[in-house]
Amino acid sequence: MTSYLGDYQFGVGVPVGVESILHAVNCLLELKGHSNKMSMLLIDFSNAFNMQGDPLGPLLFALNLHPLVKTIVSRCTLDLHAWYLDDGTIIGDTMEVAKTLSIIEAEGPSRGLHLNVRKIEVFWPSIDPRSTLDGVFPLTLVGPLMALSSWADL
Repeated sequence: MTSYLGDYQFGVGVPVGVESILHAVNCLLELKGHSNKMSMLLIDFSNAFNMQGDPLGPLLFALNLHPLVKTIVSRCTLDLHAWYLDDGTIIGDTMEVAKTLSIIEAEGPSRGLHLNVRKIEVFWPSIDPRSTLDGVFPLTLVGPLMALSSWADL
Protein backbone atom coordinates (compact mmCIF):
# COMPACT_ATOMS: atom_id res chain seq x y z
CA MET A 1 0.00 0.00 0.00
CA THR A 2 2.81 2.43 0.73
CA SER A 3 3.94 2.41 -2.89
CA TYR A 4 0.36 2.98 -4.09
CA LEU A 5 -0.38 5.77 -1.63
CA GLY A 6 2.89 7.44 -2.60
CA ASP A 7 4.76 10.19 -0.87
CA TYR A 8 1.73 11.99 0.54
CA GLN A 9 -0.06 9.63 2.93
CA PHE A 10 1.70 8.49 6.10
CA GLY A 11 -1.12 6.87 8.07
CA VAL A 12 -1.04 3.37 6.59
CA GLY A 13 2.04 1.19 6.38
CA VAL A 14 4.48 3.95 7.33
CA PRO A 15 6.22 3.46 10.67
CA VAL A 16 6.51 6.74 12.61
CA GLY A 17 4.43 8.53 9.95
CA VAL A 18 3.46 11.45 12.18
CA GLU A 19 7.06 11.99 13.25
CA SER A 20 8.13 12.11 9.59
CA ILE A 21 5.64 14.88 8.92
CA LEU A 22 6.75 16.80 12.02
CA HIS A 23 10.40 16.64 10.96
CA ALA A 24 9.53 17.85 7.45
CA VAL A 25 7.56 20.79 8.88
CA ASN A 26 10.44 21.72 11.19
CA CYS A 27 12.88 21.64 8.26
CA LEU A 28 10.63 23.91 6.21
CA LEU A 29 10.25 26.31 9.12
CA GLU A 30 14.03 26.49 9.43
CA LEU A 31 14.51 27.02 5.70
CA LYS A 32 11.56 29.25 4.83
CA GLY A 33 10.11 30.50 8.11
CA HIS A 34 11.27 34.05 7.32
CA SER A 35 9.18 34.22 4.12
CA ASN A 36 6.06 36.35 4.23
CA LYS A 37 4.66 34.66 1.11
CA MET A 38 3.93 31.28 2.69
CA SER A 39 1.20 29.68 4.75
CA MET A 40 0.67 26.39 6.54
CA LEU A 41 -2.79 24.88 6.43
CA LEU A 42 -3.76 22.17 8.89
CA ILE A 43 -6.74 20.19 7.62
CA ASP A 44 -9.00 17.90 9.58
CA PHE A 45 -11.78 15.84 8.09
CA SER A 46 -14.75 14.69 10.10
CA ASN A 47 -13.93 11.02 9.97
CA ALA A 48 -15.98 7.92 10.22
CA PHE A 49 -13.22 5.33 10.02
CA ASN A 50 -12.44 5.34 13.72
CA MET A 51 -16.11 5.14 14.72
CA GLN A 52 -16.67 1.85 12.84
CA GLY A 53 -14.28 -0.27 14.85
CA ASP A 54 -13.07 -1.99 11.69
CA PRO A 55 -9.30 -2.63 11.50
CA LEU A 56 -9.51 -1.90 7.76
CA GLY A 57 -11.03 1.53 8.47
CA PRO A 58 -7.75 3.49 8.18
CA LEU A 59 -6.81 1.75 4.92
CA LEU A 60 -10.24 2.28 3.40
CA PHE A 61 -10.14 5.94 4.43
CA ALA A 62 -6.68 6.37 2.85
CA LEU A 63 -7.86 4.73 -0.37
CA ASN A 64 -10.89 7.03 -0.50
CA LEU A 65 -8.68 10.09 0.11
CA HIS A 66 -6.13 9.07 -2.55
CA PRO A 67 -7.91 10.49 -5.65
CA LEU A 68 -8.26 13.86 -3.89
CA VAL A 69 -4.57 13.79 -2.97
CA LYS A 70 -3.66 13.06 -6.60
CA THR A 71 -5.86 15.96 -7.78
CA ILE A 72 -4.11 18.34 -5.40
CA VAL A 73 -0.70 17.11 -6.57
CA SER A 74 -1.63 17.65 -10.22
CA ARG A 75 -3.09 21.16 -9.74
CA CYS A 76 -0.98 22.74 -6.99
CA THR A 77 2.69 23.46 -6.43
CA LEU A 78 3.37 22.96 -2.73
CA ASP A 79 6.45 22.67 -0.54
CA LEU A 80 4.77 20.07 1.66
CA HIS A 81 1.59 18.07 1.20
CA ALA A 82 1.28 15.29 3.77
CA TRP A 83 -1.59 13.34 5.29
CA TYR A 84 -1.91 11.20 8.38
CA LEU A 85 -5.31 9.65 7.77
CA ASP A 86 -7.84 12.48 8.20
CA ASP A 87 -5.25 15.13 9.15
CA GLY A 88 -3.46 17.04 6.43
CA THR A 89 -0.50 19.42 6.54
CA ILE A 90 -0.11 21.69 3.53
CA ILE A 91 2.68 24.26 3.21
CA GLY A 92 3.58 26.50 0.31
CA ASP A 93 2.96 29.83 -1.33
CA THR A 94 -0.17 31.24 0.28
CA MET A 95 -2.11 31.36 -2.98
CA GLU A 96 -1.30 27.69 -3.74
CA VAL A 97 -2.34 26.69 -0.23
CA ALA A 98 -5.62 28.60 -0.68
CA LYS A 99 -6.12 26.83 -4.03
CA THR A 100 -5.62 23.49 -2.26
CA LEU A 101 -8.32 24.34 0.27
CA SER A 102 -10.69 25.27 -2.58
CA ILE A 103 -10.08 21.90 -4.24
CA ILE A 104 -10.75 20.08 -0.97
CA GLU A 105 -13.96 22.07 -0.39
CA ALA A 106 -15.17 21.45 -3.94
CA GLU A 107 -14.23 17.80 -4.42
CA GLY A 108 -14.07 16.33 -0.93
CA PRO A 109 -17.78 16.13 -0.06
CA SER A 110 -18.61 13.93 -3.06
CA ARG A 111 -16.14 11.40 -1.59
CA GLY A 112 -17.63 11.73 1.90
CA LEU A 113 -14.70 13.92 3.01
CA HIS A 114 -16.20 16.76 4.99
CA LEU A 115 -14.01 19.40 6.59
CA ASN A 116 -14.10 19.76 10.35
CA VAL A 117 -13.95 23.56 10.25
CA ARG A 118 -13.45 23.83 14.01
CA LYS A 119 -10.04 22.18 13.65
CA ILE A 120 -8.70 23.83 10.48
CA GLU A 121 -5.96 26.42 10.94
CA VAL A 122 -3.89 28.67 8.68
CA PHE A 123 -0.66 30.18 9.96
CA TRP A 124 3.04 30.86 9.38
CA PRO A 125 5.68 32.75 11.38
CA SER A 126 5.53 35.79 9.06
CA ILE A 127 2.02 36.72 8.02
CA ASP A 128 1.39 36.92 4.30
CA PRO A 129 -0.78 40.02 3.74
CA ARG A 130 -2.50 38.15 0.90
CA SER A 131 -3.89 35.60 3.36
CA THR A 132 -6.32 38.16 4.76
CA LEU A 133 -7.65 39.36 1.41
CA ASP A 134 -11.30 38.63 0.68
CA GLY A 135 -11.80 35.22 -0.86
CA VAL A 136 -8.33 33.81 -0.17
CA PHE A 137 -9.19 31.95 3.05
CA PRO A 138 -12.48 31.98 4.95
CA LEU A 139 -12.10 34.52 7.74
CA THR A 140 -12.91 31.88 10.35
CA LEU A 141 -9.77 29.96 9.36
CA VAL A 142 -7.36 32.86 9.57
CA GLY A 143 -7.73 33.21 13.30
CA PRO A 144 -4.91 34.70 15.28
CA LEU A 145 -1.81 33.99 13.26
CA MET A 146 0.79 32.34 15.42
CA ALA A 147 4.47 33.00 15.44
CA LEU A 148 6.16 29.63 15.31
CA SER A 149 9.82 28.87 15.60
CA SER A 150 9.20 25.13 15.36
CA TRP A 151 6.39 22.62 15.27
CA ALA A 152 6.98 22.04 18.98
CA ASP A 153 5.46 25.47 19.59
CA LEU A 154 2.01 24.10 18.69
